[in-house]
Amino acid sequence: FVGGDGIDVNNVLGASINGNTVFAALNNGIEVSNSALVGIDANNVAFVGNDGINVDGVAGLSVTNNNVGFVGGDGIDVNNSVLASITGNTVFAALDNGIEVSNSSLVDVDSNNVAFAGNDGINADSVSDLTVTNNSVNGTFFDGIDVSNSAGAVITGNTVQNVGDTGIRVNGSDGALVDLNTVNAAINAGISVDNSDSVTVTNNLLNDMSNNGIVATNSSNLTIDDNIASGLGNGVGIALQNVTGTNSVDGNIVDGFDTGIGLDASFATVSNNLVTNNTSTGISLINGSNGNLVSDNTITGSNIGINVADSNNVQLASNVVIGDGTSIGVLMTNTEGGSITGGQLLGHLIGVELNDATGTTISDLTSINNGTHILARNGSTVTVGGTTLIGGVIGVLLD
Repeated sequence: FVGGDGIDVNNVLGASINGNTVFAALNNGIEVSNSALVGIDANNVAFVGNDGINVDGVAGLSVTNNNVGFVGGDGIDVNNSVLASITGNTVFAALDNGIEVSNSSLVDVDSNNVAFAGNDGINADSVSDLTVTNNSVNGTFFDGIDVSNSAGAVITGNTVQNVGDTGIRVNGSDGALVDLNTVNAAINAGISVDNSDSVTVTNNLLNDMSNNGIVATNSSNLTIDDNIASGLGNGVGIALQNVTGTNSVDGNIVDGFDTGIGLDASFATVSNNLVTNNTSTGISLINGSNGNLVSDNTITGSNIGINVADSNNVQLASNVVIGDGTSIGVLMTNTEGGSITGGQLLGHLIGVELNDATGTTISDLTSINNGTHILARNGSTVTVGGTTLIGGVIGVLLD
């Protein structure tokens, strides 16, 4: 029972803090400040009032293979440091963040196990040259991994599960890479990107999302490719909101949300995605999502395959939309200059429905066994050419 820090090292060049046990310190378990070339290895820290391991102002730091549990602050907190490796530690039941890094550079957070943190599992803020790799995070109250104001951060190979908010959050971090991570059972979103440009989100596996899969807001020039996201019937699998620039949503598999892919953004390319069993809509473009290209996607199991509303000059090309006899293949509402080129619509109540959609062009489309192949109403104008209509009851209906 220590009334302050368990171990306190200050203004030291070359320190090794290894193999110690710190139990029931009122402040930090191990504190190191204003030092260089420090190794903190294989210590056991438990039941301390503040941080398990607290480091401030260290150049050349190694925090490895420590066991930290039941602490009143962060499990491991590194601040104002450079060239730091935080590797192979186990952090259990930290009241704040499991691992926190701030105002630092050249930091590697690798192969740590973090469980049951009261805030985030791993939190990094204002860190340059940051890598967060191969960590396991389980049971956090808020985010699994939260990286903010850290341009060029690399977040790869992590497993995050059972988190109360977002699995992996990227905020204010241009050029970040989020690749080859697994997120299971996140309440809000699997991955979120906010206020960050030129971020790449690829090859991630998201399972059992309670709400959204991947959400990007207030960002630009994003690449969201080759991810697999499965939901529990709510939210949006991949959502872009107020996103500008050139954006790619390509080669993803999205299953089991309310909406598969939802865009409130312009000039994106949505292509080669497999979108299945999303209750309401497969792909949705709304609220001024102008100039988007939606091509070569396969959509099944939605009430509306592709929904375009209040958006102009949207191009739909070579998509395959399969219905259940009661669905709508493509719905365009209050649009101008849209086009449907190629592709197949199969087994819908209505293949294409146009509502107040002017200047629409339909060409080289194959429409098979739809109750009504093309329905234009409420002042819609449409040009149809080179289109094949097979089966069904009504070919083209102008209402």
